[in-house]
Amino acid sequence: MLLAIHLTMTGRVDRASDLTSSHQPHPIRIEARLFDGAMVEAGRVDAIIRPDGWTAPDLDRANRCGVREISPLPILTDFIDAAVHVVCHDAEETDWALRVCRRTRREGPEWIKPRHILIDTAADAALLMGRDSGPAPTLAEATAALLGAPASGLNGVLALFQHDGVQALRRAA
Repeated sequence: MLLAIHLTMTGRVDRASDLTSSHQPHPIRIEARLFDGAMVEAGRVDAIIRPDGWTAPDLDRANRCGVREISPLPILTDFIDAAVHVVCHDAEETDWALRVCRRTRREGPEWIKPRHILIDTAADAALLMGRDSGPAPTLAEATAALLGAPASGLNGVLALFQHDGVQALRRAA
């Protein structure tokens, strides 16, 4: 089983500070899809996240579009337990962002367990873009360079993952 995750935050995580510090970014939205071995979707979560005392922007529009406002962390537990592979963009930042989200809600266990095989589309994109060092490309930079147009959210992560060059890198690894 493969789990693809994209977490939208209000900014980058300050890794030098406590995860519960008030200046840490807030999670806005989480998107996740669980796929079986044939890449058939087995489940999905698409949710606006509103930690206590904070309001997500344009919540009315999100609700009209069918994006639910929930605490998605308990829902994702089954997905994470079922997954062997976890696909995300900028795995290190995603891991830190998930930790901030979990600490903000005081919910948990750990997210990405050691048994998971992480697939980081940012690392793959950096290789294909000829970047040997420096910060990982943003999702918009990576999709613009490899797909011809910037993309965001989980659809962008999945489009990068399914890119021919990324798949060739995966097969060679």
